[in-house]
Amino acid sequence: MTVYTYGGEQTTLLYKSTNAGNSWMPLAAGNRRGAALEIACSADGASVLAAGGALVSTNFGVTFSTQAVDGAGVAISASGNLMAVAGRGIFISTNQGAAWRTADVSTTVNWNCVAASADGRFIVADADAIGPFYSTNAGLTWAEASSSFAADMIVGTADGTRVVAGNTQFLYVSCDAGQTWSVRPPPDPAHFNVRTAMALSRDGSLLLVGWHGQYFASADLAVSWRQIGYVQNPQLAYLYLAVACSGDGTSLFAATPKFATATLPPNLKITPAPNQLVLSWPWPSSRYALQQSPDLSSMSWGDVTNNIIVTNYRNQVVLSRSAAQAFYRLQGPNP
Repeated sequence: MTVYTYGGEQTTLLYKSTNAGNSWMPLAAGNRRGAALEIACSADGASVLAAGGALVSTNFGVTFSTQAVDGAGVAISASGNLMAVAGRGIFISTNQGAAWRTADVSTTVNWNCVAASADGRFIVADADAIGPFYSTNAGLTWAEASSSFAADMIVGTADGTRVVAGNTQFLYVSCDAGQTWSVRPPPDPAHFNVRTAMALSRDGSLLLVGWHGQYFASADLAVSWRQIGYVQNPQLAYLYLAVACSGDGTSLFAATPKFATATLPPNLKITPAPNQLVLSWPWPSSRYALQQSPDLSSMSWGDVTNNIIVTNYRNQVVLSRSAAQAFYRLQGPNP
């Protein structure tokens, strides 16, 4: 797993971790002291797009090239081919930054943030004065959303259908690739007065947010919340919290003045169907095994050996329904 982050007050712009955030190495990408901008990378970590330059690397951060576009918000497709920068306009590249074009949107307002689906087809961006716009064809054409609000950050699922935006007052959720939006209250309204940091798993089953020194997680797109952590030093609680999560939502990363990592077990969902049970959990979650037992009070848990089918970034196992009682769990982490 490769993770990239900005160094903030450090003298180098970018840092890189290849062991889930346990250790970090500086990248020689230039000196931009005090930068606190966005960064995105391809699914394999090879292609990296950093705002404020913009800077592009196609070799895992070994070298970076400065682009002819600039902005504070960035997004990148899973393959790394499509890149989007939100600044004084929206700039799109479909060849890993070799060439850029300006999207057909206003260039007289500041675009704060942008998100893209894994295949680069769906893109959503937001500007202060005119609210969110969306594209369903990799940025070729754009349309204005039905709601107008200014967002600090936008995150989306891999298929691009579910998008979450946030500002200093509310969270906004779209389930149709940015066309329509609904307002969600924050988990801690008393302290919801700083720029929201957000991350979303590929399938949308985990929404991770951080603000005012607290970390919260939601499994239902900001309908309900649970607090999962906080900044121990109260003097640092006002700081903007940068957060990220792995594609399956099991590995969490956070940065204030220091980096922190945490893990969450994947949620197992059981859906009844005619003569069948469909069990699903976030993909890949490779360190967790699906197990079955006839009795919760016993220790007789055994691995379910049915084939696992990956659908929309979720592992799925289909079982035949029977009259026998059975319980299921995800057991891990395994080596």
